[in-house]
Amino acid sequence: MKDSGFHFVHMSDAHILGKASQEIHGVKPARNLRAAVQFINSLNPPPAFCIHTGDSVSEETERAYLLFKKELAALKVPTYFALGNHDQRALFRKIVLSDPSPDETPYHYDFQLKGWRIIVMDSLDPGKITGRIDTDQLRWLKRSLHDHPNQPTFLFLHHHPVPLGIPWIDALMLQDSGPLIKTLQGASWIRRVFCGHVHHECHVSLGNLHITSIPALSFQFSENIGPDKFSSLPPGLLLVHVQGEMVRMRVHRLT
Repeated sequence: MKDSGFHFVHMSDAHILGKASQEIHGVKPARNLRAAVQFINSLNPPPAFCIHTGDSVSEETERAYLLFKKELAALKVPTYFALGNHDQRALFRKIVLSDPSPDETPYHYDFQLKGWRIIVMDSLDPGKITGRIDTDQLRWLKRSLHDHPNQPTFLFLHHHPVPLGIPWIDALMLQDSGPLIKTLQGASWIRRVFCGHVHHECHVSLGNLHITSIPALSFQFSENIGPDKFSSLPPGLLLVHVQGEMVRMRVHRLT
């Protein structure tokens, strides 16, 4: 039987505020998220899943998370999440996941899809803009990769684990990433690492390790520093098509 493949949507950095009418850096995040949901729902055939890789909110409040959840409620495909530096684990679990016993433990997991494995890491380092993967989580990742050798895999996290060549953004990347990079490079079946955080599309390869960052659903960053660090590009998300060993990606801008 011919491999029918699948496709999915990667979005990030919604940065929702407490009210739908509120603006941040010249954009209305809730309006952008609603436009993203409408676009995803219009795709035919529908994506296998959608994943949002962190910074769901800009203010760590119940009302911001409630608005984030409300806007996503109309999404017609399974939706997964990673956590970013603007997130708060217990509030996220309580509101978005409806967890009756929310706590502050890292939120990491994996799932299977058509012979592929999807790994989602938690790079949130509470109180900091930079990210970190704790020792227990890295141990879990190593064990998980060891238990599923040679299965094609995508990995998602919020912070970029290698420098992108943009100094002011790289100052805010995943810290102490060496052990993680070594682990990922030792698993050649990891086809790509996807991240958010940088509000900017970028593709970097480090040996056999390929990393893609995507535009934000909210405001965009440029490669400049200072007052010019914001870009006038529209919000965007990433469409990923998988067919056998072929992975094709394109950014869709929400104009």
